[in-house]
Amino acid sequence: MKRYILIFVLYCVSILSVQAQNEVLIPIVNHKIFALDSRGSTFFTGSHTTVLELDLPVNTVRWYYRFYNVTKKELLTKYASPTSLEDELEKKINDPAYSTIKLPAIPTEYKNKISVYILNDSSQIEVFNKQLTFTKVEYETQSSMLNMYAGWSEVCDPGFISGKQYLGILNQANLTGTNVVLDVVAICKQRTVDAGWSEEVLKDIEVKFVDGYADKLSPFAVEKVTECYIKSLQYEMTYEAYKNQNTAAKKLFENKALENCYNENFKETETDTLTELDVYYLFGNWKTEKDETLDMKFSSELTLKKNNGTVLKGNWYISDNALYLKFENYKTQKYQPIILSPNKYVWKNYETGNYLRYTRRKSETKP
Repeated sequence: MKRYILIFVLYCVSILSVQAQNEVLIPIVNHKIFALDSRGSTFFTGSHTTVLELDLPVNTVRWYYRFYNVTKKELLTKYASPTSLEDELEKKINDPAYSTIKLPAIPTEYKNKISVYILNDSSQIEVFNKQLTFTKVEYETQSSMLNMYAGWSEVCDPGFISGKQYLGILNQANLTGTNVVLDVVAICKQRTVDAGWSEEVLKDIEVKFVDGYADKLSPFAVEKVTECYIKSLQYEMTYEAYKNQNTAAKKLFENKALENCYNENFKETETDTLTELDVYYLFGNWKTEKDETLDMKFSSELTLKKNNGTVLKGNWYISDNALYLKFENYKTQKYQPIILSPNKYVWKNYETGNYLRYTRRKSETKP
């Protein structure tokens, strides 16, 4: 149980404009181009699949991939996106209202549909490369993109953002080969100051802290206090000085830091950020940044229609200073409103730190 609480806390830390906690972008795959043969060629010498191994930094909090493909290689430069994925994400981090990740407008005659699977583990690679149909392949359904000519996705599930991850790419066409362009960028925490502290050391301290206090504090309190606690360690002393303390001195310092951090964050009851908002803005049809539709009904029913035809049903509700979205067969997601107007909504996910952006569909008016 503690392991799951730890995972929650490690990826709850928000984007903050302070020296001890910023987010940086690390390109993992930079405009990689590769060819995939058709599925029909598999019976001869070609390959219609490939698997890329992604070695994510230890401090990754989420990562993005973007892809597109054309049937003729010489057309790649013509239809390449004018802005790199790294630049697009830089704008998203600096401006929560910014929602654009550009995809090329490829003419129909040069389009070809491919699928990008986020495989569950390395044991799936051999299965993936051998099959023509992939019913036996285990993959992360929320962030994989199937049967599309271009697209992008954000991966923030805690089970898929650490260590080695695997992208399986499949050409869906039976007779047509294709040329794929792929970019992958990791969003990483940069928490260390110039005092000898490394991300690995800080993460170990977080493990110890959460194991010691997760049963004593609420998840929200653990998030706030952990953040403050980690900063206190770095600013009070160097890692070498901390490491050389005896057990009693360490315990005294840690307890004092914990007390100060708790009092600093919980001097008074947190105010409800939604009490002054017109909740009627939430009802109706919204369009997501991926041109998907989200329908939030007065009855609390929730429907998300994805671009691949998938329809997710669920419920939404407001509680404990936050907005909750619960889709069937998915974990409940908790959000904090950042920008709210009759036609625009930007909110932040407590657990992952990522932003979601919605705009009111033009045909809709406020009830």
